[in-house]
Amino acid sequence: MLPKKLEKELNDQVNLEYDSAWLYLQMEQYFAAQNLNGFAHFFAKQAQEEGKHARKFVEYLNERNSKVVLGALTAPKATYKTIKEVFEAALKHEQFITARIEKLMTLAKETKDFSAEIMLQWFVTEQVEEENSMTKVLDLLEMVGTHGPSLMMLDHQLGSRE
Repeated sequence: MLPKKLEKELNDQVNLEYDSAWLYLQMEQYFAAQNLNGFAHFFAKQAQEEGKHARKFVEYLNERNSKVVLGALTAPKATYKTIKEVFEAALKHEQFITARIEKLMTLAKETKDFSAEIMLQWFVTEQVEEENSMTKVLDLLEMVGTHGPSLMMLDHQLGSRE
């Protein structure tokens, strides 16, 4: 059985992962409304990935015979001024999630819950990838700008995400 504080924090993380999916679904719609289908596809895939992350936490809680308690989703921001602002918000969100995962890892270590540490290690590594993904797109936007042929090339590139 999980320590109660760790169980609560893992449940909170389930909700945060579903909130992440919800946020990225909204970002997908922001781009879909502008006919930037590659950008929309990028965030659709990101939303799917976050849903899978939530399921990993749910499955872990179930494996540990812990109760899963789902909370309400937070309504995400729906409008942005620029494409760059969307990716800055996504990076900031991923940095927040990274801090949460690190908090969970610290709690697992403090409570000497070694199986939780092992499970969380996957998320530690995943968050490096998540932040890097958003940073790379921001770097490309900085390089090529957000207008004309360069934007269309980047849209095409993001549309190829698997």
